[in-house]
Amino acid sequence: MKKINEVEVKKKEVNLIIWILPIVSILVGGWLLYKYYSSLGPLIEIYFKNSGGLEIKKSFVRFRDVKVGVVEDIELLKDKVLVKVRMHKDVEPFLNDTTKFWIVKPVLGVNKIQGLEALITGPYIQMYAKPKKFTKTKFKGLEEPPIDSSILNGKIIKLISSTSYGLKEKMPVFYKDMQVGSIIKKELKNNKIIFYISIKKEYEKYVNNTTKFWNIRGLDISLDKDNIKFQIPPLSEIFVGGIAFDTLEFDKNLTKNEFILYSSKSDAYENKLGEDKSYIDVFLKIKNYKNSLLKVGDSVYFKGFKVGYINYLSSKLDNNFNIITKCYLKIDENAFNGLEGIKKAIKNGLKATILVNNPILNNAKIELFFKGKGEVKKYNNMLIIPVVKVYRVSIIDTLNKILSKINKIDFEKISTHLDKFIIDADKSIVELSKNLNKTTKNINNILEDNATKNLSKNINHTLNSLQKLSNTYNKNSMFYIKLNEILKNINNSILLFQKIEKKIDNKPNSLIFGD
Repeated sequence: MKKINEVEVKKKEVNLIIWILPIVSILVGGWLLYKYYSSLGPLIEIYFKNSGGLEIKKSFVRFRDVKVGVVEDIELLKDKVLVKVRMHKDVEPFLNDTTKFWIVKPVLGVNKIQGLEALITGPYIQMYAKPKKFTKTKFKGLEEPPIDSSILNGKIIKLISSTSYGLKEKMPVFYKDMQVGSIIKKELKNNKIIFYISIKKEYEKYVNNTTKFWNIRGLDISLDKDNIKFQIPPLSEIFVGGIAFDTLEFDKNLTKNEFILYSSKSDAYENKLGEDKSYIDVFLKIKNYKNSLLKVGDSVYFKGFKVGYINYLSSKLDNNFNIITKCYLKIDENAFNGLEGIKKAIKNGLKATILVNNPILNNAKIELFFKGKGEVKKYNNMLIIPVVKVYRVSIIDTLNKILSKINKIDFEKISTHLDKFIIDADKSIVELSKNLNKTTKNINNILEDNATKNLSKNINHTLNSLQKLSNTYNKNSMFYIKLNEILKNINNSILLFQKIEKKIDNKPNSLIFGD
C-alpha cells in the first residue's frame, strides 16, 4: 500500500495596500453623507390653495434674495395643495410664528407688472420672517404678498373710495409731482373700494392727519361763483395715472387709520359739512323733473356746503309715460349730527330739489333746504327726503328769452318800410324845396327892403340845408347803404344765435368741448 503524502497549504499573505483605497473611499463617502445630512435643515409643509406652477426638485424658496430651500414633493389634497420643502439648516431660527410664505409668479398686464424674475427662474416661493426660536414646520401659504410696512419697507396707508377710478396695482403715488410710493393692493369690501398704498420710508413724514389724497385725471375742472378753473397735471402723470396727495400742516401727527380717496384735487379741497367717515343712506323719488341731468357721483349740498353724493340711480317709464327715477344718496352722518339729527331735520321740513349747476357743462346737483314741515318715512330701511320742484331763472334761460323776442322781429319788413319812408321823405323834401323857392321869388318881387332881402337869404340857406339833407338820406346815399349793411348784420347775428341756441339745447357742453 502506497503512502499518501499530506499536502501542506500555505497561508497567503494579505496585501494591506490593496484595501487602503476602498477604505479611504468609504470613509470619505461616509463623511460626505454625514456632512450632507447633518447640514440638511428641517422638512417643512406649506399649504396653498393651488401649486402656482411649482415643480418638484426645481422650484426653490427665496429669503432675502438667497435660495434657502428646495421643493421636494407636492401632494394634491381635497381642497388644497401640500408643498413639502427641504430648508437649509441655517434658516431654522426663522421658522416660527412670524414666518410667511407666498408664491411669486410672473404677471403681465396693462397696468400691472409683477414677478419679472420668475419669467427666467419659473415660479418660486418667497419667504419672510423674523429671527426667533425654531418652533414650526407647518405653515399656511398666502395667496398674495402680505401688506406689512416692515416687509414692504414703507408706510402702508389705507384709502377708501366709492369707485376704483380705473386705478390698478403698481400705479404710482405722487407728492409734489414726485413719485413717493405705489398702489400695492385694491379690494372690494362693504360696497367700497379699498386701496392700500405704500409710501417710501423717506417720505413718510409728509403724511399726517391733514393729508388729502385724490385720483389723478387728465383734466380737473372746478366751478365756482366767479369763474371756471382748469388744473392740468404733468404729462407724465396723465399718461401713467395714479394717486396724488398734499399735506396742509406739518405740525400734526398721523393717528388716522384710513383716508378718503377723492375724485380730484378740487373735490378734495371743497368746503364740506361732516368728516367723510360714515354715511347715512337716503332715498329720493323723482318724477319728470330734470331726471336726465343727474349722474352717479354728483354732489349733494346744503346751504352751499357739500354733505354727500349720489350713490346709485335707477330710472324707468311708468304706464302713464312718466319717467320715475329712484335716487339713492349717501349723506355724511356728521353733517346733520348723526342719524337722529337728520331725522329731526326731515321733521322740520328738509326737502330736496335738482338745480342746474352749469348748463354749458351739463352739470346738476341736489340741493337740500327747509320748507314747511315733514314726516320721517322710510323706503327699504332708508330715510326718504321729499323732492320739490324749484324754478330758477338761469343765464341760459334769460338768453333764450332774449333770442326768442329778437327772433320775432321781422327785420326784412322793417328794412322795406324804412326804404319806403326814406324815398317818400326824399320826395317830400324836394317838393317842399320847390314850393319854398317859388314862394321866395314871389316875396322878393313884392318886397325890396333890406329885411326882406335878409329873410330871403335865410330861407335860401335853409332850403340849401334841406336839399343837402335830402341828398344825404336818398336811396344812393352813404347813410342808406350803411343802414342796410347794419340791418343785414343784425339779421345774420340772429341766425347765428339760433344755431348756437340749437347746439346748446342738443349738447350743452359743446361750447367748451366742441362737437
